[in-house]
Amino acid sequence: LKNPEAELFITSPELHPADFGVRLPSFPIIRSFSANLGFRKDLYTIRNLSGRLPKTPFSLAGTISPKPVPALNLRMAISNLDIDELLPLLTPEQPTAATKGATRTEPAQPFTLRGQLSAEKGSYGDITFNKLRAQFTNQGGLLQLNDLQTGVLGGHLAAKGQLEQVSGQPHRWALQVALDRIESDRLLQTLGIDRE
Repeated sequence: LKNPEAELFITSPELHPADFGVRLPSFPIIRSFSANLGFRKDLYTIRNLSGRLPKTPFSLAGTISPKPVPALNLRMAISNLDIDELLPLLTPEQPTAATKGATRTEPAQPFTLRGQLSAEKGSYGDITFNKLRAQFTNQGGLLQLNDLQTGVLGGHLAAKGQLEQVSGQPHRWALQVALDRIESDRLLQTLGIDRE
């Protein structure tokens, strides 16, 4: 066959990326995993992939170009998103300079990612939000947030920026944020600031 194609259906009550040779040390087990995948030369198609992280059910579709470095183009839809659970998938932790070469844990395999995300509601730490829409990329381990729009604190938030995750360190966010019509008392409370 000149241009062979194949289709694969997968279901599993529990799945870890390491089962497929993908090393993401901080990524949790996916439960209720289901996937419909298509394969042809130099292109994998994710027709539908769904599962559940501990708090976050998700569904996604898209494509993967495997060579020379895996390039993922994904569309994700989530009903209730816990951002802390999703970040290890979008931005695997990088080893610190002090631990490079001094640890037996292999770093995450290189890849590039371009994605669109929608979530009906969710949370990031103590902050809750609704109607989130975001576009993002990841190249070289740096998550670039190109556009994020969501309802938060009774108003609207727009943001763009980047995130780097380094093993054993807090998230390194560099963001530009615009807030519109938010409730100032709720913002101060979220930031742990007492109104004097």
